Amino acid sequence: AQMFAFTGQNEAMRIGERNILASHKVLQELRIPVVAEHTGGSFGRTIEFSCNGGALEVRTIGHGTFII
Repeated sequence: AQMFAFTGQNEAMRIGERNILASHKVLQELRIPVVAEHTGGSFGRTIEFSCNGGALEVRTIGHGTFII
């Protein structure tokens, strides 16, 4: 989530994008496929994974709830 807005952001301030790329790299190295994702934007998320059904619930701040 973006807590502060800056004009002309440099690469060091793009933390979310770097986290996404790093996560994808590690998952690829471990041969874990990414079948869905809910990333980007400037709002927070909370996730809850159902071990029984395999569903991932993504609750967002001001943008609804999604099941992936």
